[in-house]
Amino acid sequence: MRQQIQAGWSRKRRPNRVRVLIEEPSAALRLSGFRLFEEAGLDVAVCPGPDDREPCPLVLQGECPLALGADVVVIGSGLHAHDRQELAQAWQRHHPDTPVLAEVSMGGAEEPLPGCRPLLSPSSVQGQISAIWHAVESRR
Repeated sequence: MRQQIQAGWSRKRRPNRVRVLIEEPSAALRLSGFRLFEEAGLDVAVCPGPDDREPCPLVLQGECPLALGADVVVIGSGLHAHDRQELAQAWQRHHPDTPVLAEVSMGGAEEPLPGCRPLLSPSSVQGQISAIWHAVESRR
């Protein structure tokens, strides 16, 4: 899979830091430095998600190096509907205690993904950070 495994998490695991895995194929997002996320106490890794050539190891085998380190997951709206559905199911099956937020368009007609908390899109970075922290706090 084309995961950012070579870069992995934005930092080595540190106490009191939450790790956010963002599943999103957007090249612009993958190139982002996530400075505001890091300033908010979040460490970030980005996975472009599955494609026709490289399926998701979490979906296929139930294991993924990035998934093992994630405290919370964001499934981006840039993934195909079928891939989003498979990812949501795989997270629920293999990591049921990990909160998963799934982007949904404001006013959009898409159905919320089962087992996921909706994350309205577009939203500000601060709105995203707030939603991530809310998901983490509600898990504790």
